[in-house]
Amino acid sequence: MRRLCSLAVAVALAPGAAPGDLIDLSGGERRGSLKPPAFVLRAEGGSDYAPGGLVGGAFSYFNADALAEIEIAAGAGFPGVQAGVLLRKLFGDGGDYLVIELSFAGNTRKRLGADVAAGRLGNSSLWTSLGFGFEHRAGAVSLGLVAGLAFISSFDLVPHGFVHGGLGLGF
Repeated sequence: MRRLCSLAVAVALAPGAAPGDLIDLSGGERRGSLKPPAFVLRAEGGSDYAPGGLVGGAFSYFNADALAEIEIAAGAGFPGVQAGVLLRKLFGDGGDYLVIELSFAGNTRKRLGADVAAGRLGNSSLWTSLGFGFEHRAGAVSLGLVAGLAFISSFDLVPHGFVHGGLGLGF
């Protein structure tokens, strides 16, 4: 009988029992309201005309008020080093953005505008490109993928496709 009384008292008092202390590690912000990081260091990979080379890295600055980004990228072009400056306009909210990208890039050794078989003897290793893609930039993580067309500065009039993307950490 004593056990039955103890059980009845425990059941009666259970709804009023205080839960354990909760620790809020969010910094006082809601989970969905985290601001995207202003600076990101990213590992990049891409195709021949990717501004950061086939394998490389990038450093970017994001202006959250203008939803604009400037990025400096460099990497291996096999042979040579590829480097570029990218200007991006982002559209979206909450860390997920559609991207329009304009880039200026080059390679130190490859002459990407030359094609002897087609009769184009361009000798430029510089190009501009226009790309469209997606970027996730929330919390400390940045993930992006862009595809587009590159135009060689030797005016070969043939657009060249490219794709590049990367994974980075923000601070």
